[in-house]
Amino acid sequence: MRYLSIDLETTGRYAEWCQILEIGAVLDDTSWPEVIDDGLFGGRPWLHGYVVHERVVGEPYALMMNADAIKRIARREDYQQYKFWTPEEAACELMDFVVLNFPTGKVTAAGKNFNGFDRLFLRQLPEMSDFLERRFHHRAFDPALLYFREGDQELPGLQQCLLRAGIQNKVMHTACEDAYQVIQSIRAGIFKGEK
Repeated sequence: MRYLSIDLETTGRYAEWCQILEIGAVLDDTSWPEVIDDGLFGGRPWLHGYVVHERVVGEPYALMMNADAIKRIARREDYQQYKFWTPEEAACELMDFVVLNFPTGKVTAAGKNFNGFDRLFLRQLPEMSDFLERRFHHRAFDPALLYFREGDQELPGLQQCLLRAGIQNKVMHTACEDAYQVIQSIRAGIFKGEK
């Protein structure tokens, strides 16, 4: 199965008025080995960029958690290393990446709460609402379902999924790293079973 792990870093929880700061997407195919080569994100195709806004609006906790991303966007630090996009450019980049890697058919997205969070924010980008409707399945793959245990009061977060998968990495709260950690937790749950 081919799927696209997508993660966003945002200025808060509310898609109606908060903003996307960072977009990360990492492609996986369950027929591929765990590591394709020694490259970044296991050698998988990936997309990453920061979204530039004239004015940053959000919730204090999210602004503090994403302070490094906000500083990088404001200063355009490491301009050669990172991509900085307007919301329009971000939508085009993501749509192009999807079309390149999924030329036909619909995309299955993966992520921690993709449908309840990331999809809502992506819909705010120009032309993305229609694109999501046409090119993405309505169901998404959330690794929490692989690591839910009897007695849990809610679905586990990404950090708990990683721990239950036997992966000792800390959730980075950066878009591509988190998208890749979703892939790692999915693969551990499917191929190795829980540890």
